[in-house]
Amino acid sequence: MDLNPSRCDHLIKTVQAVRPELRKYPHSEIISGVEVKKLSPTPLMSLHRGVPIATPRPPNLVTVWGLRGMIFALVYCTAGIAVFLVHLATIPITGTGINPARSLGATIVYNRNHAWDDHYHVFINAIDLIKAPVFVTYCKLRDN
Repeated sequence: MDLNPSRCDHLIKTVQAVRPELRKYPHSEIISGVEVKKLSPTPLMSLHRGVPIATPRPPNLVTVWGLRGMIFALVYCTAGIAVFLVHLATIPITGTGINPARSLGATIVYNRNHAWDDHYHVFINAIDLIKAPVFVTYCKLRDN
């Protein structure tokens, strides 16, 4: 739901009207999304012929009441897949991405020589992180 000023004003007035009733119940912040949806439905607030409903679920599950019942969507998995596909599409241009783990997975799938060119620094940095404490410890022992 993108928020523009005209709908924000209407939404704030609706929440202010419902808030005294919601304070009687525990978890009112979870129920308030459902109540606002019931009081002020607009076509822009629905999700492909379904109604987004806030329910007390684990944070990585989003519950949507659709035409055929409850659909559980793993939001983090779909976001990760989308980022993975973006990395897969940009490897020919950039060689690697910001997150080494995601870039490594996309490089393994893409598996071209130029995709591997910029990945050596990821492994060298990991080896340096192991070598640095050993070197510092050696220097301290040598000075004593």
